[in-house]
Amino acid sequence: VHQARRDNVADVAAKDSSQETLVNGAGLLLSLLLLPLLDGRPWLTWATLVLLMAAHLGANLAAIGSLNFTSLNRPRLR
Repeated sequence: VHQARRDNVADVAAKDSSQETLVNGAGLLLSLLLLPLLDGRPWLTWATLVLLMAAHLGANLAAIGSLNFTSLNRPRLR
């Protein structure tokens, strides 16, 4: 069940903003923890980059796969 029901776009925007703030804070903390470990180790930096990019793409794919649009269906796409 998605957050957006019956024209409550403002509520969805507020929830998105609060989630984005939390994710940005978590990213900042993770970067502060990883920087001392990656300093002077280019191979580890690249491995971490590839790992985090794969996780990001996987999370985006899972998020897109969970969408359920009631206004789009196969007959309308033809």
